[in-house]
Amino acid sequence: MDRYEIRSGIRTFDSLFGDMAFGSVSLLIGRTDLNFTIMDRLAVSRALLGDPVYYIDGAGRSDPFSMARLLRARREDPIPPLSRINVARAFTAHQLDSLIVDSLPSMDPPPALAMASGIDTLLSDPEVGPEEAEGMMRNCASALEDLARTGAAVLVAATGGGRGADLLRIMGPISSNWASLKERPGKRIRIVVKDGRWADLVRLDPMQTIIEDFGEAGA
Repeated sequence: MDRYEIRSGIRTFDSLFGDMAFGSVSLLIGRTDLNFTIMDRLAVSRALLGDPVYYIDGAGRSDPFSMARLLRARREDPIPPLSRINVARAFTAHQLDSLIVDSLPSMDPPPALAMASGIDTLLSDPEVGPEEAEGMMRNCASALEDLARTGAAVLVAATGGGRGADLLRIMGPISSNWASLKERPGKRIRIVVKDGRWADLVRLDPMQTIIEDFGEAGA
């Protein structure tokens, strides 16, 4: 892998989405398992190159065991790269806001890749008023955009539900790329990217997941 590439390693997704770019914000929208598989793979791909990765997990889906399996499948010792993947879990809107706005910019060393999941989920908490939630969304978006300006690649994963439409309205203008993933009949997942291209993927047999988690439908 080239030092300037950030790819998931899932061939069809990468061919549609392209490389994540340093110095930019990207969006991943949806509720599928593939969304979180992609994030785990992106984290591993950068950590293998010795780069620091920061993953603010508001969805409770970051999986170090999945990351370790990916590394072992590549015949890599998982301990060194996993030590470079810093995961911080947020369980409330205020924790999420603090991690993104206050903690993330002060991380040393600064991340090559920063990811945040579950922003719209936590900010949809009915105990957080609409105006407060929108203020937090704007603060988080501004902090992530500032981080991208330092040269980091930034990925925001959103479900699109609850107040997700508000988040996407705020994040959309600052995002250079996005992909939407939705469940389809027949255990398929449809990927649609910014320029309108799309493909359907289907999960492969469980015994094959070490080699590749998803394959192109009909392939």
